[in-house]
Amino acid sequence: MLPYPHILGIEVAPLENTMSRKQLVLFGTRHWPISGIPNEIQSSLRVLISKFQPDVALEEWSTVQGQRSGLAAVCDSLKVPWENIGTPPDPKFKTYDHTAAADFPATINVVQYGPLGTQEQREEAMRESIVRAMSSRSVALVLVGVAHLHSMMLKLSSDFLVSGYAYRLEVF
Repeated sequence: MLPYPHILGIEVAPLENTMSRKQLVLFGTRHWPISGIPNEIQSSLRVLISKFQPDVALEEWSTVQGQRSGLAAVCDSLKVPWENIGTPPDPKFKTYDHTAAADFPATINVVQYGPLGTQEQREEAMRESIVRAMSSRSVALVLVGVAHLHSMMLKLSSDFLVSGYAYRLEVF
């Protein structure tokens, strides 16, 4: 048997093994609360849910945001269960906020990303939450911040059949 192709160091599973693997559909976007989610994002979520028929929607949602998730509201209207896979408000998961790039003018909307080690801890905690949530499910729509899309696809691809999407206006 020929070796399977490698993409960025990840071995691609043979086609016959992908049929039984659980599927994750990752969608990278901003974290929209129910009061501010644009119609275009709602429509995108509805199309993804319609196309992939997930058993659950999982979202990196912060409990400190004070509002309900926009995805949770869309899921309610479509009778799809929603679960939070975000990290708790623990100091070990604290990332930079708007003050970390204080030497830039506020008008340019530049923030510093990181710290890298903390982002890795957050993503590993999210990965573990996804694995737990998928123990009794086959397909999930997973909403993550667009900054996590690529790395979460890599982290999850050894355990799941993963596809990734992003709202175009937020990426390009």
